[in-house]
Amino acid sequence: MKVVALISGGKDSTFNMMQCIAAGHQIVALANLIPHSKKEIDSFMYQSVGHEAIDLIAAAMDLPLYKKETFGISNIKGKIYEPTENDEVEDLYILLEQVKSEMDIEGVSVGAIFSDYQRVRVENVCIRLGLTPLAYLWQRDQEELLDEMIRCEVDAILIKVASLGLEIKHLGRSLSLMQPHLLAMHEKYGLNVCGEGGEYESLTLDCPLFVSRLVVKDSEVVIHSNDPIAPVGYLIFKKLELETKLPPLDLMDRLAGLPLKDSDGYVTDHGEEAYEFNDNEADEQDERSEKCNVEMCCTPPNIVQQATSGKSKQGWLWIGGVQGKSSKPLEAMQEATDILKCELDEYHHTVKDVCSVTMFISDMSQYADLNKIYVDTFNHANPPSRACVQVPFDKDCPVRIEALSWKQTESSGDTPYERSTIHVQSRSHWAPANIGPYSQSIMVRHTILLAGQIGLVPGSMEMVKGGIKSECQLTLKHVTRLLKANNPNFNLRNVVQVRYIHIIQGGP
Repeated sequence: MKVVALISGGKDSTFNMMQCIAAGHQIVALANLIPHSKKEIDSFMYQSVGHEAIDLIAAAMDLPLYKKETFGISNIKGKIYEPTENDEVEDLYILLEQVKSEMDIEGVSVGAIFSDYQRVRVENVCIRLGLTPLAYLWQRDQEELLDEMIRCEVDAILIKVASLGLEIKHLGRSLSLMQPHLLAMHEKYGLNVCGEGGEYESLTLDCPLFVSRLVVKDSEVVIHSNDPIAPVGYLIFKKLELETKLPPLDLMDRLAGLPLKDSDGYVTDHGEEAYEFNDNEADEQDERSEKCNVEMCCTPPNIVQQATSGKSKQGWLWIGGVQGKSSKPLEAMQEATDILKCELDEYHHTVKDVCSVTMFISDMSQYADLNKIYVDTFNHANPPSRACVQVPFDKDCPVRIEALSWKQTESSGDTPYERSTIHVQSRSHWAPANIGPYSQSIMVRHTILLAGQIGLVPGSMEMVKGGIKSECQLTLKHVTRLLKANNPNFNLRNVVQVRYIHIIQGGP
């Protein structure tokens, strides 16, 4: 797809552009939020130090640059962002809206690594504009990522330091020279080696995307805080120039030979998340699954049910057997969602309290139409996790729904628990992006409810090659990463319930 890249001038936005190209996308324009004061601002969203270099970076890439001034004001600081007048996020919306009106773009490159605050807001803007956010650095291991940047010839220097273990003297030094020191400070003080905690900011002087390199002719050090333990200072660039790189090469030639992986490359080496398969056992399981599947196809069950529900003292509400009486899929779906709302209301719950939904439908070709009604029902931020499965019901049962809801009880003895949601809509190399009205996971206390996972390559959102074994291996990898995103100590050993669906090609 054609992509506009959000750039700050730093290493992250630069390397994410390289990742976009490796994934098969085309960078067609650059976009930057420039500080209104032309000085560093304390923004929650945007890097302002080094803004003097942005025009030269666009020239070095020979791409159009879109800029807009921002005051860097954040009026909404919570986990969920709603469009708010005069918030710095709306400056980004206006900027990207202009780009979209003037250019044919489909995606937005963003260099977020761990900042949920930044990711949520960029996703909010992109979804409103119908654009796909591309955050290929998301959740990458920082030591591995920094090393990959350096090996892929991203030549960046430190232009701001603000952390224990970094000093004013480190300003202007290259990342390649600073790498051993950053790793040592990580071991000693817990410093984030990619600067994700605001420990440092960087400026890319050269990379394979540039036809010219930036050369610093004159700069000035500004001491913001002369703290003897963790001083804060940054560079102001008074004179920067472009120097043409020789011999002149086209983009593909400049990228040739670099250890730059495409989307498939990030799923072929599973590392510690790999799972070994015994061929004989797998083949036997395939035969058992196929036999079971054929039997189900020959004898579709007649399971007309009435909704049932149960509630625990801890606030959990289980609702099952929800289905419409109509044999027409859309009417049945509408009836089912109406019944679900009534069941929730009976226990003083709402659709916003629902944590997990399982949809069983008789014909997956009806999914798109059924999903429109589902979207209308769960049309709110951080919707429940969801699994949608085709089941060989008879013709009188187009859809059935099960739901698990949770609401804090009012008993004085109850400990208040926070509901935590992972709702990542950016495309990355981490795990499949949210592409529907569901969250990847909902966590209440120590209970995690995951959405259905399949063997999608996260970077391309296409099925992994290699058949059922590769799909199963990658699916387990997704599950493991989602568990760890909720709690670093969680893994597959903590799973207590799984719905495993093996679809036989040619089956229902």
